[in-house]
Amino acid sequence: MKILDPALLNHLGAAATSLAWCWLVERQDGESLGFTNYDQDLVIAGLTYQAATGFAPSAYTSDSTLSVNNQELTSILDAEAITESDLLGGKYDAAKVSIFLVNTASLPSSLDVLPIAPKHVTLATGYIGEVRHTPTRYAAELRSLSQKLQQRYSQVTSKLCRYDLGDSRCGVNLSTHRYAVQVISITNNRTFQISGAVPTGVLSYGTAVFTSGDNDGWGTIIAQHLGAELQLFELAPFFLAVNDTLTITAGCDKTIDGGCTRFGNQINFGGEPHIPGPDEYFRGPD
Repeated sequence: MKILDPALLNHLGAAATSLAWCWLVERQDGESLGFTNYDQDLVIAGLTYQAATGFAPSAYTSDSTLSVNNQELTSILDAEAITESDLLGGKYDAAKVSIFLVNTASLPSSLDVLPIAPKHVTLATGYIGEVRHTPTRYAAELRSLSQKLQQRYSQVTSKLCRYDLGDSRCGVNLSTHRYAVQVISITNNRTFQISGAVPTGVLSYGTAVFTSGDNDGWGTIIAQHLGAELQLFELAPFFLAVNDTLTITAGCDKTIDGGCTRFGNQINFGGEPHIPGPDEYFRGPD
């Protein structure tokens, strides 16, 4: 049962109402954006909720069980709201989303759960999952918090290491395998050449994080490292420029004879490299 402000409760039961849907999107980088289906902007708790951004929520259902309640938000790509480059750059990955209802004639000054009788109706909270987009529109899946309870966490045997290079289980000190470099020439937004002399292959499967330029703060996995050339797994969301700086970190192919040997870390290998494979399991007697 929801406990609401008495004035809002009375308004909900009126024959004519002035209600509006609002969406609060809180990104991982700390940026917050507000949107509303109202015909003009609303200012709630100091944040402007933009109107006429083309938001269209799918039908939403909720129950008292732990079943997954997912919803989809669709909208136009807008230079002043959510842009294609921001979506490609991962700025909305796992962003928290809150959907609530307000009386536009009596807006709340806070969205806190206290006081006990708030002046807004919380309809749903969740986080952004899969995002699909075209050059003009996008659709973002809003996953309910119960989705996290449906995920299975278990370990299976593998000939590859299950640890991440540099984590507490791996034990490799990455501070000695991290380099500050510059872009010296560009092939495309995925392939470019860097300054410095890092032995070929050391950076393959490592990470690259830009520290200046239009891609400042964006990072991805390095797919291939040949001499001075890096090839990223993903296209950079913004154009690269000569002299852009980035921090690159060595990678590991997760094999005991490859990266693990290069780092002298076989004792901490997190896999089972010598277990029989499927061919051995299903092979008949000699």
